[in-house]
Amino acid sequence: MNKINIKNLQKKIKINSRKLKTLANNVLKSQGIVSGELSVALADDPQIRDLHKRYLNKNTATDVLAFRMADGEFGKINPQILGDVILSVETAQTQAMKLNLSIESEINLYLIHGILHLLGFSDKTKSGYAQMKKMQEELMNSYA
Repeated sequence: MNKINIKNLQKKIKINSRKLKTLANNVLKSQGIVSGELSVALADDPQIRDLHKRYLNKNTATDVLAFRMADGEFGKINPQILGDVILSVETAQTQAMKLNLSIESEINLYLIHGILHLLGFSDKTKSGYAQMKKMQEELMNSYA
């Protein structure tokens, strides 16, 4: 069974953590992961901006950050520990309003995107971006 920890660090927007945990578990299972561990933090824009600056040297808020444990120095010690996903609930709300979507849908997209990064997918190349976009759409249609 996958272990998914969700921590809500922001207080502005009510989030259903149980639904996010179910979505994360379904995404992991769909990718063949049945005993993985990941942490999800729900942040506001100042919190995610701080992390973005501290770890990626970019002084801007962003939608989602993913820190993959397999990329670290000790990534092979506990391969079931996938890493951390940090979502900006504030950015999700702003984007959802712009796109006329629900905030839940936007957060689900960010979570799926972050999990795919933890599993080794990259959107840094044109083909990688296309592959991730296709997978996100399929996962959103199946589970979100």
